[in-house]
Amino acid sequence: MSAHASALAKRRLIEASAGTGKTYALAGRFARAVIVDGVRVPRILAVTYTVKATEELQERVRLRLQRAAELAAGWDGGEPREEPAEDALLRALIAEALGNEALPALQRRLQRAARELDLAAILTIHQFCQRVLREQALLTGQPLLAAELQPDNLGARRALAVALWREAARDAEAVAFLRRAFGAPDRLAEALADLLAPEPLLPAPPEAMPRDPRAEAEAAWRALVAAWRTHGEAFRARLAPLFGNGLNRGQYKPEHAEAAFDWLARQPELPPPDALHEKLAKYGARALAKGCNKGATPPDSPLCAAIDALLDAREALAAWCAADDLRRLHALRERARALDARRKQAFNVRAFDDLIEAVHAALREPDTRAALVAAVRERFALALVDEFQDTDARQWAIFDALFERDGLVLVGDPKQAIYRFRGGDIATYLAARDRVDEVEALTRNFRSRPCVIDTVNALFERMPQRDALGAGIAFGAAQPGGRVADADLVLDDAPAPALRFHAVPPLPGDEPRDAEGSRRIAAGLCAQAIVADLQAAADGRLRLREGERLRALEPRDCAVLVRSHREAADIRQALAGTGVPVAAAGRGSLYESDEALDLLTLLLAVRAPGDERRVRAALASPLFGFDAAALAALDAEGDALRRWQQRFESWRARWERHGPQAMLTDVLAERAEVLRALTDGERRLANWLQLAELQ
Repeated sequence: MSAHASALAKRRLIEASAGTGKTYALAGRFARAVIVDGVRVPRILAVTYTVKATEELQERVRLRLQRAAELAAGWDGGEPREEPAEDALLRALIAEALGNEALPALQRRLQRAARELDLAAILTIHQFCQRVLREQALLTGQPLLAAELQPDNLGARRALAVALWREAARDAEAVAFLRRAFGAPDRLAEALADLLAPEPLLPAPPEAMPRDPRAEAEAAWRALVAAWRTHGEAFRARLAPLFGNGLNRGQYKPEHAEAAFDWLARQPELPPPDALHEKLAKYGARALAKGCNKGATPPDSPLCAAIDALLDAREALAAWCAADDLRRLHALRERARALDARRKQAFNVRAFDDLIEAVHAALREPDTRAALVAAVRERFALALVDEFQDTDARQWAIFDALFERDGLVLVGDPKQAIYRFRGGDIATYLAARDRVDEVEALTRNFRSRPCVIDTVNALFERMPQRDALGAGIAFGAAQPGGRVADADLVLDDAPAPALRFHAVPPLPGDEPRDAEGSRRIAAGLCAQAIVADLQAAADGRLRLREGERLRALEPRDCAVLVRSHREAADIRQALAGTGVPVAAAGRGSLYESDEALDLLTLLLAVRAPGDERRVRAALASPLFGFDAAALAALDAEGDALRRWQQRFESWRARWERHGPQAMLTDVLAERAEVLRALTDGERRLANWLQLAELQ
């Protein structure tokens, strides 16, 4: 597949795994549109999903078009020569363009393209929607007073969670639901990120609620308690001879029966318990009939019938409770959306997702849709969408409407869509794939060692079940395509293994592990593996190619992929405990870190150095590291606390004269040596310095 095939006449999807040159291909499409198709730079829209990705793509496009202008300026007929592949591709495009255009005209056009690079529309999806709303304000129904763009933040969600919890306090059942589903307002605040998302909440709410069985379940419990009081001891006596021969020995044991009946004997008539004894169900009439050995007769007692009646009632109750919880969850979501919209309207703010929703809503309006599409298409002749697997249904609907027939190139990896990064979903990806004119694939991997590529191919090609990656997603084997060689990572003078598995040892007696314990063990094993590799590197056994030489593996060469911030924290703690420097990358806000809280404590003390409590709190933070004994010694040493207060007063003066960043830099510089000695001190210091820059 040529990365430079024409993109204007059709709608295309390029499927590409990591390392196969997606950004390279996208920049190639951009270059072809300018060089061969004659599209001016400002009329090409390139959309990706992070600011960093837009910067990388913009730099690649800049270098490519500037080089194309240089090659055209020194054009000598395009004779074959030894040159970089990049130059060869650009020469081929220039030669194709010269089939329909004179060289002087092409040279002028490419020089103009190089000058117009600052006008290139290489944007994130939110930046693109913001531009559409600004440039087409009348067609999209924007207010005269533009709303302030406010990113989604945990603080706003916490306030919303508290408001929802406070409203529910009037209804005991509503509070019980919130406690069952979320436990506390903080957990609800975390869940609101998903509840406020535009995607449909599945499963859908029940169309009609089943009949409320709570009264019947309560009556069945009372009947069981009464049956026990009347028939319990007699049933025990009739049951005892059956243990051993009459009942299945694997299922029925005397001690189990005694535990269940003792539990039942202790229960009051009301209220019914939340859960039954785990062995009680075995003594219902239906279970006893199945558990009797051949030739044995199960005991017949009103108690057995009462147990079965209770089990049936609780089964109906469980189904009703599940339906009621689902109904309440959907109602909670609608209420959360209403309160969130009311807050945004009151303060005239909007979130990033609101930009997408505004464009999507405008394109659904029949009176303005055609005019809006025409206006955008007059502005952009071609749209290139990178990381398309991260697109959700609304975003695809926007591109589908604006570029309905042609001028659209999508680049994505369907295997990544199953993880729902940035809200993308596989159903949207597959729907888009069905609506494009052509689907192409990039199959050559330029990033990984050949042995790694072969190992991954073998692993996935031998998957036992079809559609293991999801319905409609097939695994496409990659081929080595770059200069990376197996010997670029060497262990004991031989290519390092492509893949290693670390098995978590079982507990004695095959006891199950809880999730937290498993996480900690996995983090410890991961840290041990990294430490072992670094030790091998220090011994000269493990080396990595850098340019023309092999060097020892370093901590910066190691990466750990995790599924959650909690797992990242476990890995970071395990590595820090071994002395390996570590930096965590993720979507968490720096303002929600422990370092932000430490910095707030410092700022409060600097603001009021006369307040002993604030000064002591700051000294007890990791920035100063005072323990309980050191804090107590401040009083014993007379003027010790006063000297610290004077120090904080000097920092306050520095703040007032030169600003908070200067003051914070002074504090961190003074404490740097102590801080660097802490476990993961370098990471903490980096976070504090970054927070200082954000003040």
